[in-house]
Amino acid sequence: MTDQELNRLFKNHKIPSDYIKLRNFEFSLDSQSDYYSNGFELLFDENDFMLKTYSTDNSFLDSFIIFAQADGTGSLYAYWLNNGELTQDTPIVIFGSEEGVYAIADNFKDLLKILTFDSEPMVYYDEISYYKNLADYNVSKNRSEYIKWLKSEFKIDPIESTEELVLIAQQKYQKDLEAWINKFTEI
Repeated sequence: MTDQELNRLFKNHKIPSDYIKLRNFEFSLDSQSDYYSNGFELLFDENDFMLKTYSTDNSFLDSFIIFAQADGTGSLYAYWLNNGELTQDTPIVIFGSEEGVYAIADNFKDLLKILTFDSEPMVYYDEISYYKNLADYNVSKNRSEYIKWLKSEFKIDPIESTEELVLIAQQKYQKDLEAWINKFTEI
């Protein structure tokens, strides 16, 4: 992805340094086709195809910056510019591939923590969860590199559960997120 493409992806907002660090980590991996967190990878969608399935209103489109695939079915992570600005503390939301939009992280660093759980999100109309069945769980191929990088770069350790982080984000943002989206469409 070129710098011009990145600027278009971020709609000419200053690109958060934590995103740049993750992008550089992802590019440093020997095998970029292997996950470091199940189902997650950075992506480039300057045309907002997923967002346009909700609304084509520019106010709506400009309030989200989609930056990553969340799972293998098309769910996507986005910054929600709820105050019109993009900062390190901008909340992260998920757009489910078939239904549901949820606040899932208070900020990008909380998303980085969630990624250590190494589980694809399960997005439903009425809930979001990260579930890992240990009987059939396969560790992502680049997970150990991610954990080492995260500890070195941010002093973040792996988490055992995503529930608390997701709950904090939902309590803080979900009601306002739903009200914002409902201005443009019913979710």
